[in-house]
Amino acid sequence: MIGDWSVFEHFSEREQELFARGVNTLISGGFILDMLDRDKPLYRFILSHEEAFDTYLGLSGWSLRKDESLGVIAIKGPGIARFSLNLEETIGLLVVRVLYEEKRLEISLARERTVLQSELQDRYRVLSDRAPGKTRFVNMLRRFRTLRLIAIKGEETDPDSLIILYPSIVFALDGESIDEAHDRLKKLKSAAADTYEETENIDEDTDPDIFSEPERG
Repeated sequence: MIGDWSVFEHFSEREQELFARGVNTLISGGFILDMLDRDKPLYRFILSHEEAFDTYLGLSGWSLRKDESLGVIAIKGPGIARFSLNLEETIGLLVVRVLYEEKRLEISLARERTVLQSELQDRYRVLSDRAPGKTRFVNMLRRFRTLRLIAIKGEETDPDSLIILYPSIVFALDGESIDEAHDRLKKLKSAAADTYEETENIDEDTDPDIFSEPERG
């Protein structure tokens, strides 16, 4: 048997609710962030009951993954447990990773690392030599927001909207330094060119083939 199941017998009703919420959030692919006020109680509860979560998740081959310096909790598990990104989203995630690392190096008292929507779009264009259509770019932002990699303050279509870069980006591309991300972007440029050439006559709402599958947690 994995772990000590007796810990569950002593959970209060409130603790049972937090446990269920935590498991559901993690298994659905969500990151739990200490920087978000709504996540703080759940973040602290999980850290205080790691054994209970590892016991339960361990039955399915999962385990907790956390970094208290970043304030992020996720899960890691079987290779099949991945989220799929199309080519543009893969490039976009690498661009976001580069921007996040650059912002980490800046001296700032601000709690959040942010970029303008226009800055993200410009960097995507520069680093990939391509710019996605407006619809595709907005859909990419929405996908990243759903995955809890970013938050958007303002309209997604507004170039002046603020994009908050969450530290979960580090988990989504584990071990990617700026240099590594730049190297991967260079390799993707030719693939991106081929994809755009093949789909140039397709409506821009149509998604290209699935390209890569970064680990979820």
